[in-house]
Amino acid sequence: MGFAEAADFLRIFKGCLELGRYVIADRQDNSQFLIDSGMLVEERREVLFSIKPENYISGPDKHHTEHNTQVWIFGQHWQDLEIYIKIGLKEVKMGHSAVVISFHKAERKIRYPLKQGD
Repeated sequence: MGFAEAADFLRIFKGCLELGRYVIADRQDNSQFLIDSGMLVEERREVLFSIKPENYISGPDKHHTEHNTQVWIFGQHWQDLEIYIKIGLKEVKMGHSAVVISFHKAERKIRYPLKQGD
């Protein structure tokens, strides 16, 4: 996967954010991260908007249950934490919709294949 593909994905994803065509998966680790870190919901949205192609980790992959959903994984830093972010994107009648499947502290060191010097 290259820089241009990651940039294209992020352009579509951020369009979904701007239009409100996204949800955050109601998962315990996502909710617990906000509690433990003190991150506000607005700050989470800012982190999502701040993702760049250099933050790419892997993808696209097929979602294990939603077969028409592409899953991409990114990492991002917030304060002194490294955050693991898994995003699903699917085509719908009106364009695309997104789901943030995972948004929590990284469980191990992340390698960023598109970042120079990583």
